[in-house]
Amino acid sequence: MSPKTDVEAMINIVSSFLDVNANDKNWPLKKRLAWLKTLDKLIVLNKDAILEVVAGDKRQSEHNVLLTEYAVVRLLIKEYRKRAKKVLRDENRSRFFSASQGNKKVVIQKRPLGIVGVISPYNYPFSLPMGTIISAILAGNGVVLKPAEETPTTNDMINYLIAMSLRSYGVSGIFQILPPTVEHGKALVNCEKIDKIHFTGSVQAGWSVIKENANKRFVSPTLELGGSNPAIVLEDANIKQTAKIITWARFANMSCNNIKRVFAVKSIYDQLCQAVETEVGNIQEHEICHIPEKEIPNYRNFLKDYLANYPEMEMDDIMRPRVLRISNSKKRNLKVLIGETFVPLLPIVKVEDEKEAVYLANQTQFGLGASIFTDSKSRFKKLASELQCGGVFHNDGMTEFAQPQVPFGGWKQSGFGYSHGPEGLLEFVRLKTVIMERWRVPKFHLFPWTDRVMRILRKTIDWLIKFS
Repeated sequence: MSPKTDVEAMINIVSSFLDVNANDKNWPLKKRLAWLKTLDKLIVLNKDAILEVVAGDKRQSEHNVLLTEYAVVRLLIKEYRKRAKKVLRDENRSRFFSASQGNKKVVIQKRPLGIVGVISPYNYPFSLPMGTIISAILAGNGVVLKPAEETPTTNDMINYLIAMSLRSYGVSGIFQILPPTVEHGKALVNCEKIDKIHFTGSVQAGWSVIKENANKRFVSPTLELGGSNPAIVLEDANIKQTAKIITWARFANMSCNNIKRVFAVKSIYDQLCQAVETEVGNIQEHEICHIPEKEIPNYRNFLKDYLANYPEMEMDDIMRPRVLRISNSKKRNLKVLIGETFVPLLPIVKVEDEKEAVYLANQTQFGLGASIFTDSKSRFKKLASELQCGGVFHNDGMTEFAQPQVPFGGWKQSGFGYSHGPEGLLEFVRLKTVIMERWRVPKFHLFPWTDRVMRILRKTIDWLIKFS
């Protein structure tokens, strides 16, 4: 079977289940919330197996998987079990005491889009697809997932958890998982029966999704794309603690939301570099993030470009965590500062002051996250308002994805749309405004527009607006 045939076959299965078994009557929000509780219990029951298979696929420690994958999903489930009813229920926006609209009952309904196509990457193979699947199904949709090729056993685990949890409610068919090939991802985007695309990946691939999506549907895709998060370190920062946080937020995993560029004011530049280098040197073997083979050429190209400008660093063929000191203000036009680095390199740039740090931090196509290290809350608030990105951390980095109550998304070419928070649920619904008449009133706006009608309108229109 071709990828196109595979996609159409699975969409037909999801569509038939949505029509027969998963309509508002048989699959209401109350049951979907009960399903979420069942899913959580199943995840807890399979905790050890989840940690083992995800760690095996990612070639990382189970400790890392526990924090960045397992805990994130369970926290999201807990948040949505508490908040989803309020977010997804019909909303009464009537204005009973309005002079012009008091006779109208206005209700905003949240209705599912239909079938959501999810395309997920390799770097967070459990928490990213699970979070999107949970949001889409909880909002009443069916889901077709195209997972990453590099994580086959994690894909099987996701299929088992979602299908088993849905089975007891008789709606297991609303979730289907595709073979994890690039061709199946393209076929999913190009299928007109898909009502919404949720894509996580590179900027280049994101542009392709936008173009293909525009030819198939009017619903914008949710795009979680690249990032090149800056960290600004001011002179009043706790250097030792800052070095620990930056080292973890750069090298713990290869993520779009990693700290990837550091801008340190000159008075503490050398001290910070030395502290970070010490922390990097203390990273244990089991803590080092595995990097796919396809990223090795990128690592060497970034490093080669750096060495052309800073030849004092020795180069070898081993891809390992490195700190790149950039102290010459005339040698900052480096690839490692412009592109997205999914490799274990951390450039630290010397700047004159916080103004220059903010300027350089904003000189990028990306706008996902940023960090500011300072003991002054007022300085943090000022600089945070000047940074062009979707999220700013104070003395921290890369942690908002583990706070499921807040939206996660970026500016500029880091994408658009959100995961998590109320905004993440609302990505998967249509809004319908239903206006019902409470009682009959004269309708002066109808034809004919006689002189008498116009006189009445001229006298009353300002009064109606004032008291509405």
